[in-house]
Amino acid sequence: EMRLRGGRTGTKDMRRTWRRRCGCKSVQRNESLAAKGQKKSASWTQKVGPTAATNSNISVDLNGGLDPLHFARSFRQAYPYIEKHRNSTFVFVLPGEVSADENVLDGILQDVAILHGLGVRIVLAVGIGQQVDELLGMRGKQSVFMDGYRVTDAAAMRGVMEASGAVRVDIEARLSVIPTVAAVRRHGGNREFLEPAVKVVSGNYIRAKRRGVVNGVDFSHAGEVRGIDVEAIRSQLGRGCIVLLSNIGYTATGEVLNCNTYEVATQTAQMLQAQKLICFTNGDELFTRLNLPAWLTLKDAQALIGRILLEGLPETNCGSTTLDDSKCDNSALCQWQVRNCPLELTACVSACCDGVARSHILDGRVEGILLQEMFTRDGVGCMISADIYEGTRKASAEDVPAIEKLLEPLVENGTLLRRSRERLLSELQYFTVVERDFKIVACAALIPWGSDTAEVAAFVVSAGYRREGRGDVLLDYIEQSARSMGIRKLFLLTTRTADWFEMRGFKAAGYAHASRDIPHERTKHVDPLRNSQLYMKILEQATGSRPGSRIGF
Repeated sequence: EMRLRGGRTGTKDMRRTWRRRCGCKSVQRNESLAAKGQKKSASWTQKVGPTAATNSNISVDLNGGLDPLHFARSFRQAYPYIEKHRNSTFVFVLPGEVSADENVLDGILQDVAILHGLGVRIVLAVGIGQQVDELLGMRGKQSVFMDGYRVTDAAAMRGVMEASGAVRVDIEARLSVIPTVAAVRRHGGNREFLEPAVKVVSGNYIRAKRRGVVNGVDFSHAGEVRGIDVEAIRSQLGRGCIVLLSNIGYTATGEVLNCNTYEVATQTAQMLQAQKLICFTNGDELFTRLNLPAWLTLKDAQALIGRILLEGLPETNCGSTTLDDSKCDNSALCQWQVRNCPLELTACVSACCDGVARSHILDGRVEGILLQEMFTRDGVGCMISADIYEGTRKASAEDVPAIEKLLEPLVENGTLLRRSRERLLSELQYFTVVERDFKIVACAALIPWGSDTAEVAAFVVSAGYRREGRGDVLLDYIEQSARSMGIRKLFLLTTRTADWFEMRGFKAAGYAHASRDIPHERTKHVDPLRNSQLYMKILEQATGSRPGSRIGF
C-alpha cells in the first residue's frame, strides 16, 4: 500500500493501519498518561523547574505569540551553544516506548531536525521493543528476555523485521516535512521545496554475530554487535544526511540478527568518537527512582551503578557512595549493561568510559526538552561527563605558600597588589584553588560584600597551565558558588586583564575609586592613583543546587 500511494498520505494511512493491528495501545497509553498527568508533571516540575514542565515563565502576547524580547534574549543565550555544537556528532537512542508514542516521537524529531539544520551531525539508533511485543502478543506469542536480550526465535525475528521496517518508514516520513512555503516567502524566499527537508539514510552498517547458547538458553536469532561500518556512516554524515540505525545486524554469511539498540548506540558513539550520546525515555520514573541530578560526574555515575549492583537501588546519588574494589570489579561498569541497572544509565557511563565527552538522559515527554538541554546553561535532563572540576576545592592553611607563589609574578609586574600573609590568612575562607598532581595551579577569591554582591579577586592561573581552559573552569566554578550563595552581581578591579573578563560577560563600569555601583566599604580602600577599572557581571538565576552543578556544553 505504501509503495502504491507514496507521499505523506500513504504514510498516515500506514500508521493508522499499524495502530489498529497493534490494538491502539499507544493511544491507550497516552490516555492513561493524561489521566495521571498532574501527578507526574508535579514531580518533574520539582526536579527541573517550571520552564521544562509548564513554560510558565515565558511571556506570551495577546495574539498567542512568544514575547519578542524573551525570544531575543533566549536566542542570544543559545548562540554560544549553537556555535559549540556545530559540526559535532550526536548519537541518539530512541527506545521502543519512545518510537511507539506518536506525539513524543514527533516532538523529538522536530527538534532533531532543528539540530541538523544548525550543523549537528546526527545518528539515530531506534528501538522497536514495544512494537515487537505488541505484534507477538497479537499472534499469541510471548516475549522472553534474558540478560537484556530478546530470545529471538523465527516468529520473533519476523516480528522484528516487520516492526523495524514500519518504524523506519514512519521516521523518514516525519523528517520529510518541509517548511511552509508561506513562511519562506514571507522572508523573501521564492523556492518550491521538492526534496525532503532532511535526507535520511539507513543500511547494513551493523556487523553482528549470533549470541548463541548462554547458560543453557539458545538465543537463536539474537545477536551481539561485532562492528560498525564507521567510514560509511561518516561519509553519509559528511553529505549532510541523518543516519538511521535499527537494532538489526548482519553476519558475514548474510544472516539477519536482532541486536540490542543500546549496544548499537554505544558502540556507534564510541567508534565515531561522538561528542554526545543522548538517551530518551518515555517517563520520569527513572529520574524519580534514582533521584538523578542535573549533572553526574563519570566517577559518581560509576559509584551509583556500583551501589545498584551491590545493594539494589540507592537512597541518594550525590556522589557519596563509593565502590569497594574487593567486592566489585570496576571494569564491569564500562560495559553497556549491568544486571538490574537501567540501560540508559549504563549506556551513558559506557560511552563516557570509552571517550564520548558527554552523555544525557532525557524524558521525551517534556516538550522541547532536547532544545532546552542543548541550548541552555543548566539543561533539564541528567548529563554524565568526566569531572571538569576535578581538583577544584576550597583553600586550606597548607595552601597559603602555594597561593603566594602563584600571586608573586603578577604582583611583580603590577597586575595585582601585594597581599600580606595576615591579609591572605584572613581572606583564606573565600579562596578556591585548583590542584593538579599535588600542585596548586590556579586560585581565585570570591569575597561577599552584602547579601547579593561579591568581588572576584586574586584570579590567577599558573603560566604553564594557561590556554587549556582552566581559567574558564575556575571562573565557572566561582560563578556557580556565587549563585548558590544567592549572589546576583559580581564585580572585579583590574588594570591589565580587562579583555579576558570582557570575553566572559563582564562589562566596564568606569573607574573603581569613583564608582557608586559597589559598596562604599570597598571603594574607600581603592587607590585612586592606580586607576583600576571596575567590571561587573549580573548572574543568571541559578537552577542547580550546588557549585559546579552543570556545564551545558
